[in-house]
Amino acid sequence: MGLRLLLLDCLAVWCRALFKPALFHRVRFLAFLVFFAPQKHRRKQRALVFAEFLATSRSGATRRAYHEDLGYFARWFEVSRVEELCPGKVTAVNLQDYQSHLAITCRLAPTTANRRLAAVKAWLAWCAETGAIKALPRFPKRLAEPQRPPRSLERVDENRLLRALERQGSERDRALLGLMLFAGLRVGEAVKLKVGDVEIKERRGKVVVAYGKGMKWREVPFSAKARALVGPWLEKQGAVGPHGWLFPGRTNGGHLTVKAAQNAVKKYVYLGRLSEQAAAHALRHTFATRMVRAGVGLDVVAQILGHARVETTAKYTRARWTELEEAVERR
Repeated sequence: MGLRLLLLDCLAVWCRALFKPALFHRVRFLAFLVFFAPQKHRRKQRALVFAEFLATSRSGATRRAYHEDLGYFARWFEVSRVEELCPGKVTAVNLQDYQSHLAITCRLAPTTANRRLAAVKAWLAWCAETGAIKALPRFPKRLAEPQRPPRSLERVDENRLLRALERQGSERDRALLGLMLFAGLRVGEAVKLKVGDVEIKERRGKVVVAYGKGMKWREVPFSAKARALVGPWLEKQGAVGPHGWLFPGRTNGGHLTVKAAQNAVKKYVYLGRLSEQAAAHALRHTFATRMVRAGVGLDVVAQILGHARVETTAKYTRARWTELEEAVERR
């Protein structure tokens, strides 16, 4: 394909050299039809190949991640095999080559490379279940990932964020960030809370996450800090009734969007002049890290966070980079 385009381009330049501009433009248009038009067709074909599989994903974020990762694989397959992607054409050798391409050619981190292969595996497993292919091809062994802890806020950055909230934050934003930082809710769980899901009394309180990640139900007790941040907003929203949204959106009677909540976190990260950029999920990681460092048992932390396996919670016990640096300096 690239050779044909090069030859046509050379022909077009030759036509212009012969003072035939009309012929020049016709040849360049032919080059477009040969190369760029098929590219647009391929993008549509990829969308059709993955559309039915992506429709089975419950989470919008999962669909977007799968769509991006599968798009990478489709483009690599078409370039390396010089043919359109079809589930029946994917072999174990292709998968091994793709892993090598991600790790050696693209120099991707093992976590990213494993995630992209996991998306391909999920798609092909679905194809096997639906009968599109006879069996799932053998996948290469996962790349070893560095044992790093989830990114959480340093204590000084946490204090800066809280000061920015106190000075410039609205009651709604204080409650929203308080639920993530002092109750460990995921941003998607926080925005979907109903007023009746939160209960605050003088010396205790709790939040009920009706259907969190994986459709799991859990209760999380409130600390004094959580009650102080969430209480005023809950009192104000109490008028809408227990079935109203705790964080209503601007239109259509829906709840606040995840994107809007993430932007709120970015706002106070900026206002607080934090030393590092922090996403909304870093607040949940900070909550979990503080509990583990305080000596709370992993089984208890797992129950509060809604983890199905304690092994998932164990990642919060890993040493941070600053701790590794301090350890090396002590040598």
